[in-house]
Formats: sequence, C-alpha cells, structure tokens
Amino acid sequence: MAVKEYKYESKMKLELDGGMDGNKQITKSKTYGNVKPNTDNEKFYQVASSISRL
Repeated sequence: MAVKEYKYESKMKLELDGGMDGNKQITKSKTYGNVKPNTDNEKFYQVASSISRL
C-alpha cells in the first residue's frame, strides 16, 4: 500500500472494502480529523492499519 505524505493536512481517510453487490465492488470510506501534522509516518500507518482491521 502506498503512503502519501501531506504535512499540511490534518485528517486520515481510510477506504475500506465493503464487499460486492452483484458484479459491482463496494468501497466505504471513513475520515478521522485533527491528526497532528508532526506525527511519525510509521506510527500513523500502524494506527491506520489497526483501525482498518476492525
């Protein structure tokens, strides 16, 4: 998975697999705001990965 770094934004958007509706892929998204811009990229990615498994 590619990690894009934008230091000016303070939100995290996860795009999740919502399954299939017939032949159509369902994608759901969840956005978390107020993320500190100076957060370590590796820790940020670990938190995003943990949340996406829920």
